[in-house]
This record gives sequence, structure tokens and C-alpha cells, in this order.
Amino acid sequence: MVSQKWGDKRDLGIKVTKSFRYFGYYVGLFNGQQLNNLDVNNSKDVAARLEAYPLRGLTIAGVVYNEIKASSTVYKKRRYEADLRFERAGFLFQGEFIYGVDQAPTDAAAKKGQGFYTTLAYSLFGNRLQPVVRFGLMDPDLEQGKNFTTHYEVGLNYFLARNHAKLQLAYGRYQETAASGKKSTNDVVLAVQAHF
Repeated sequence: MVSQKWGDKRDLGIKVTKSFRYFGYYVGLFNGQQLNNLDVNNSKDVAARLEAYPLRGLTIAGVVYNEIKASSTVYKKRRYEADLRFERAGFLFQGEFIYGVDQAPTDAAAKKGQGFYTTLAYSLFGNRLQPVVRFGLMDPDLEQGKNFTTHYEVGLNYFLARNHAKLQLAYGRYQETAASGKKSTNDVVLAVQAHF
């Protein structure tokens, strides 16, 4: 949920990535008009991610994404992100927090929001079956207050063909606050994923 709203949605650019034993990084320079928009200025966005691997299976990371030059024609898109992932012996924990700022050239003020999610999974029967639970919360506009969505999800993954294919069944609930004026919803997803 939070990754869909404020995740990696950017225009064309260039990125340099390097990984070492205990840390890794990437830096990137991108056009600043977001996805699928005509570029109407010469402003660019810069992104940087730093990862640390202090223990086997553990990744701690931080991300900064910002426009280089502010002007009346620039869509401001700022992101500050913290990630934590631990995966070992069939156990997986992953968490992500994102703080986002968006302001279109026609907006009088920037819209600020934040959110997080956590995922917990464990693989069984030789990594064939993986039950998963996920919890997340997103507040798309911090100025409005108490206008957030809480997401609960439980799922089951079944891996086929040496992990080249996956069947997934998941149930999710998006619980809206009364102040949001939105209706809470339930989702059931049955999906097939394959990669070669």
C-alpha cells in the first residue's frame, strides 16, 4: 500500500549500483516529471540508497529522493525511506517506512504523508509452502489528521518448478478511519507468477 503510493515511480535517468561484502549503494539522476509525463523543464531528481549487511541475511537501508532545482514548473517529489529485511533458514521479516512530499506546480502547498508495512513469513516443507502475514498503515495527508488506512493481510504461497513459479492465495482488509469518509474493503487474490 505505502510502496504503491510513494515507491519507485520515476522518469528516465541513469543509476549506478555497487555492492560490497558489508554494504552497498546506488545513486541515480532522473528527469523530474514523474512517470509518463512530458518533460517541461530541465530540472532533475537525485536519488541515493545506502545498504548495510552487518549479519548474514540482514539488510538495513535508507533512501533519499529529492529534486535538484525548485521552480514554478517543477513537480516536487521528495521521499525519505528506511528499510529492514532479515531472511534466514526459511524465516523472513521485512519492514519499510516512507515519508513522502508531493507538490504539483499548480498546488498552493505541498501534501505530506507517511506510512509503513511489515511482512512476516516462514517457509515449510523444503521451501514449497510459505504462510505470510502483513500489516501496514498509511496516512496520505498528515495535515488532515486521523485520515489513514490500516491494511491487514494473510496469504499462502506455493512454489513450483524450483521456485520459478508461484501460486498465491491472499485475503486482505483495508480498514478506513471514520474521518476519511471512505468505505473499508476486503480483497481476495488468487495469482500465478512465473519467471525464467
